[in-house]
Amino acid sequence: MSAGDKDKKNRGPKGSYGSGLRAQVFEVIVRQGLAGAPWREICAAPMSKNAIDPEEVQAEIDKRRGDTSSEAGASDPKKPKPSPSDFFSNLLKKLRH
Repeated sequence: MSAGDKDKKNRGPKGSYGSGLRAQVFEVIVRQGLAGAPWREICAAPMSKNAIDPEEVQAEIDKRRGDTSSEAGASDPKKPKPSPSDFFSNLLKKLRH
C-alpha cells in the first residue's frame, strides 16, 4: 500500500473507517451539547469535516433530554436551567404538601 492509498483510506466520512469515526465525532458533539457547551461554535470544524448536520445533532440532544415539544434547533440556549439543588428543593416542597 502506497502512502497515497493510506491517505485516501483515512480521508472523509466514506467507507467503514469514516463511518465509525463519524459516529464517534457525532457522539462527542451530542455529549458537548448535553453538557451545555456551545457545541455549534466549538464543533463547527469537526461537523463540517465529517458531514454532520447541526440539526441532526440538535435533534439527538432533544431526544436524549426527552424534549419532544420543540423542533430540532428550536430550544432556547439562553433559558436558565434549574440547578440540582433547586430541583430537590422543589421536589421536597411537593412531597410535603
